[in-house]
This record gives sequence, C-alpha cells and structure tokens, in this order.
Amino acid sequence: MSEADLLDRILASYHEAAHVVVAYAVGWFVHHRLGVVLNDHRQRANLQCAPSDNTAEASALVSVAGNVGERKLGGIAYLPRAEDDYLVSALARVRNGAANLREDDMSALDRLLQAYPGETDGQLIARYRMAEDEAAALLSERWATVERVAQALRERGRLTRRMVERLVWSDAEGEIAADPAK
Repeated sequence: MSEADLLDRILASYHEAAHVVVAYAVGWFVHHRLGVVLNDHRQRANLQCAPSDNTAEASALVSVAGNVGERKLGGIAYLPRAEDDYLVSALARVRNGAANLREDDMSALDRLLQAYPGETDGQLIARYRMAEDEAAALLSERWATVERVAQALRERGRLTRRMVERLVWSDAEGEIAADPAK
C-alpha cells in the first residue's frame, strides 16, 4: 500500500468512525446487516434510527460528523471548514436537484432545507454551523471511542453492528458498559 493510499485509508476510517460515534450519541445505530465498510471501492457507515430520532437536526449532526472528525484529526491532513460561499452554492444545487446527496454536506443541507423550507440561506447555514459545532463537542468528548472504531475499521475493513457496539460502549480499558438506551 502506498503512503497516499495509507493516508486515504486513515482519513476514511476516522471519517466513518466519527459518523458512527455521533450517531450512537444521538440514539442512532449501525444497520444490523450492512455494518460499516471501508475498502478500496467504498466507505460507508450504514446507519439507522427510529423514526422519532430522525429529525433534521440529528440527521445534519450525523452527516457533518465525518468531515468534523477529519478536521479534528488535523495533523495528518487538514480538511478546511466549508466556506459560507460554498454552502450557499451547495444550497442552490440542493434546491435545483443537482446535488449528490451521498455527499455529507449536501445531505445535511438537504435535510435542513426540507425541515425549514422558508428559511433564508443564512439561517440554514447557521443551523449547519450549529450541527458542526455540536458534532465537534461530541467528538471531543468521545475521541478515544472514535480512535477505537477507526483502528478496528482500518484493521478489519468491515465492522458489524455488534462489533461497533462493543467498541462504542466500552471504556478505554475495554470494559463493556451497559447499553445506555436500555
């Protein structure tokens, strides 16, 4: 594996781990069959939630978490925070149906736009920034968990729901805590 490929794999593992950790923080979970995947062809945290937990705010929060996690990783490669001008043009693409909603920022903006159709670009961007700030706070509190999930994902390439839950609910010494949802 080349140095560039290794760097891409590290960044992708932290990106997906950040999605997973924030998802569990807001009551979402990994899909029982699809899990979390990191390989040469794709990377994806397949997440689910109960309908009552599927709010625009939670969806935006989980969506932005990957990029926020990459920024928090920092020293390896820096992913800058999206400029407001970019977010305005992204909102225009979402409104026109020209956005790739598999991109995290587009997905977050789409959910916010659906939930708040009468808001201005500035108001929607403020909601997006709030999601980024909340994701950053959650990831700071849970960074050791992000690191555990990212390492396991890099090593295995795929994590099942059960594996993820053992990593998310264990402390730094590997002790498994009770499911906080139960």
